[in-house]
Amino acid sequence: MRERKKVAIIHNLTSGGGLRVLIETNKILSKHYKTEIFSPPKLKESEHQVVKVINYLIYLYKVLPEYYMKISKKINEDNFRAVIIHQDSYLKSPTSLFHLKTKTIYILHEPPREFYEPIYLHAPLLRDKLFTLLRIPVLFLDKTAVKKATGVLVNSRFSKKRIDKLYGVNSHVVYPGVKTRSVSEIRKRRRICVSVGSLLPYKGHDLTIRAIGLMKNKPKLIVVGNGRKAERKHLFSLAKKNRVRLEIKRDITDKQLNSIFRGSKVYVNSAYQEPFGLTSLEALYNGMNLVTVNECGTEELKKFYKNDVLVVRRSPTFIANGIEKMLASKHEKQKFPNIFRWEYYVDQLIKIIEK
Repeated sequence: MRERKKVAIIHNLTSGGGLRVLIETNKILSKHYKTEIFSPPKLKESEHQVVKVINYLIYLYKVLPEYYMKISKKINEDNFRAVIIHQDSYLKSPTSLFHLKTKTIYILHEPPREFYEPIYLHAPLLRDKLFTLLRIPVLFLDKTAVKKATGVLVNSRFSKKRIDKLYGVNSHVVYPGVKTRSVSEIRKRRRICVSVGSLLPYKGHDLTIRAIGLMKNKPKLIVVGNGRKAERKHLFSLAKKNRVRLEIKRDITDKQLNSIFRGSKVYVNSAYQEPFGLTSLEALYNGMNLVTVNECGTEELKKFYKNDVLVVRRSPTFIANGIEKMLASKHEKQKFPNIFRWEYYVDQLIKIIEK
């Protein structure tokens, strides 16, 4: 029996859509290749703030670079067909890209956005801004490292345009997928809007609250996302001011999230320059309508779900009108586009590996 080719996989992801891409692609890739996963040691946590910052800086600028150099040497000495690199939650682009001699395919979801977008969206507090200053070397490491990859995979045409311009590369667009399964129909969907993502300002939950506040017959809003006490307090205060019924859910399972999707009517994406919006796609798959702001990757879903997706300008008035329209619109059943299946995603990845 012919021995399967080996593929190395590097990642340091902790949560979010990037971790979903890693998990789902690894399941399918392991059927085609002998895969070996490399992941650095975890960051040491501390209750003491000064120690916490020191541990973070040591981890960022010593532990991670040393680990990536070490495993790069090991990979170079072995017979790997290619190395698939996922983003690092701390460094963004793993510094292994500087050392690897094997073919590298970098799955790049987004640049370190805090350096390219309005700072208040990603670092609302003074301590956040100071923390961002400590990360400035990451900006330069990331910008140089991306150019070292043999191939760069991005999640939307919007992301391609942005990433190609920032890094001077010619990336490949492959949309993320959805884990397909039989979806039991919910007889009655409630007048509920849902939004998923971090409670930081760049996700636009405050904009969604202000939009619903303009509506005469206000739907309930469920926000699924983690954040600090200050961010939760801000959103609840804003909801109270706008007379919006708000529920914030944290640390829920995929099964619980899908249950929320199947019992709700409209998914709202008000995020600032969202690269793609994997949860928007999952909401559509679960029978919700989507209202998304323009100038982001999520609006590309309109091409595949014409009547179930409404693209609006990023302002409370336009979002409110969009929500009202989509609450009254019935979700159209249609054949699930093959382009959004994980099998398709991995097929495209394999083509790049074997090219």
